[in-house]
Amino acid sequence: IVLLIVGVFVGATFVTAKQTNEKKEIVPQRAGYVAISEVIPNWKKYKSANEELQKERNERGAEMAALARVVEGKRADLNTAQGKDRTAAEKELIEAQRKLEDADRRNRAFLETFSEKHIASIYAQCKQEIAALAKEYKLDVVYFTPVTPKYMPEKGDNPAKVNLFLQPTAMTPVFLNEGMDLTKELLERLNANHDE
Repeated sequence: IVLLIVGVFVGATFVTAKQTNEKKEIVPQRAGYVAISEVIPNWKKYKSANEELQKERNERGAEMAALARVVEGKRADLNTAQGKDRTAAEKELIEAQRKLEDADRRNRAFLETFSEKHIASIYAQCKQEIAALAKEYKLDVVYFTPVTPKYMPEKGDNPAKVNLFLQPTAMTPVFLNEGMDLTKELLERLNANHDE
């Protein structure tokens, strides 16, 4: 009897719950967007990090060029060497090539770590400022868009931007209300924090 009563109660509850035609209220989402193709080249922190990376590349490139010249010199010595001198020249060439390869590995690892560190820092600051903007504007979401019609060059004479505009992204905004464009404000905030 107890099982029967429980069964009837559960069955009645299930039927009642199933028959409810409540519609979930759809709350309009407030969204903003940032044209990332405008942020990156105009952000002081990104530009200085890029310049620093280029400086490191140039310095390490000069080191690699000097080591490569040593290898070429040792190779030339080997071509003219005879007898015991040839054996010594072979050893010197192998040692010079080893130094070049070691330097290449070391420099690649350094530049990769350097880039990753700066990218992580840049992402963290960008995310923090976007979160602050979203809170101030009471936005539910902020989209990154590669480029928007507002930032397109006259007559489409910048192929890189035209390509970004036409290229589909993971989330393509169909309509962009200019009032929701946070690009300029984000740049101002990011650049204001550059000297801190």
